[in-house]
Amino acid sequence: MNIDSFLKQAQGFLVPALISLAKAAVLWYVGRWAIGLGVNVMRKSLTHNKLDATLIRYICSIVAGLLTVFLALGVLGVVGIETTSFAAIAAGAGLAIGAAWSGMLSNFAAGVFMIVMRPFKVGDEVEAGGVRGTVKEIGLFASEIDSEEKVHTIVGNSKFLAGKISNFSTNPLRLVAIDFSVPTGTPFRERMERLEHTLQAIEHVEPKTAEIKIVNFDGAPVLRASTACHQKDYEEVRGAMADHIERALSDIGFAGAPKGLGEASEDEGGILGEAPEGGEEEGGKKEAGEEE
Repeated sequence: MNIDSFLKQAQGFLVPALISLAKAAVLWYVGRWAIGLGVNVMRKSLTHNKLDATLIRYICSIVAGLLTVFLALGVLGVVGIETTSFAAIAAGAGLAIGAAWSGMLSNFAAGVFMIVMRPFKVGDEVEAGGVRGTVKEIGLFASEIDSEEKVHTIVGNSKFLAGKISNFSTNPLRLVAIDFSVPTGTPFRERMERLEHTLQAIEHVEPKTAEIKIVNFDGAPVLRASTACHQKDYEEVRGAMADHIERALSDIGFAGAPKGLGEASEDEGGILGEAPEGGEEEGGKKEAGEEE
């Protein structure tokens, strides 16, 4: 083979190859520029709609990565490399990765839903995923909660959506309700009004929200004392209510109720009022009977 024929063959091979490489390079750079432009437009649109910054970053990264993969396959096609096998390999790898990361992907999907729908936000007091406490961070895969025992807990997002979510910070006011029973035969009806006034006087209780009602009459009457307060004052108000109700039950015990409900109050009649009329007289008759 002489040099001329070799140069002709080389020219016939190299020139088309160089042209294909030039086309592929132009396609790559133009495609990358177009992907960057499109992702920036999408980022501005999502930011304008006030979507979470973390979610915007992940969405833009995923979209840019997928478009870059398709662009790379197109560039390989221009060069003359068969891309069918690459596509099959990529699909198989995607299935394998998806099966291996099924738990992570479910947490990711749940995280996207939580960031978009916002069932709770940072700082809310919630009960979800088997944990009750204050939300410290909402991530795309897991969220962080400081429990009531001040334990820092990290829970996968899919666990939140698998059950009930109770958000105690959504409504401005929260009902404080305590059930308690009184001895059978106790004249509690005439004393409920005084206890209501006492509960209404507790600090941080909303005006005209104190109420006492009968919730059960099976055997001993069961009463429910309830008030309303702001979420931040819930524990303080509940403790004060429990203290007042305990004193009220002691006063009922002083009025002749069965033992075990507390000692008599030194106040004049206590919170629930004075003892029923005739109590001392009945007691005197009983003592007289015993002497006889």
